[in-house]
Amino acid sequence: MGGKGPKPKPTILKIMEGNPGKRRLNRAEPKPAPGRPDPPRELGVDGLAEWNRIVPELEALKLLTLIDRAALVGYCAAFEAWTAAKRRLNRDGRFYKRDGVIRRHPAAISEREALNTMLRYLAEFGMSPSSRSRVQSGANEQFTDAEAAKIIGF
Repeated sequence: MGGKGPKPKPTILKIMEGNPGKRRLNRAEPKPAPGRPDPPRELGVDGLAEWNRIVPELEALKLLTLIDRAALVGYCAAFEAWTAAKRRLNRDGRFYKRDGVIRRHPAAISEREALNTMLRYLAEFGMSPSSRSRVQSGANEQFTDAEAAKIIGF
């Protein structure tokens, strides 16, 4: 089972927020090298389009490393499942009648599950409004790896 309370935040995000809790920073945090992972062949058209849209953004923010590939694949696969469910619902409608009973379309459940999965991955990468709102960084004010290391004292 997982630990109690909120998940720990990466040190660089704590620094960008100004370390509001003034807690000691993790000096032993792993620091994978930045890099652009290759997209998997298994992604369909929608998942690959989302991959190609989001990877340059994450790269520009220095939030992407090669080790993040699996999480990014998970997000893009969930995005693909969500778009497929949305198309089906747009075509068939959210409800149908069978045996005189109005029922929810099964794709509505798939849509909700995919969206919840997407939202969890978005928060991991700081791509949701609430996770991003806690980071104080101007458009031209981004830490380089050397600046962050200097601030942390590495």
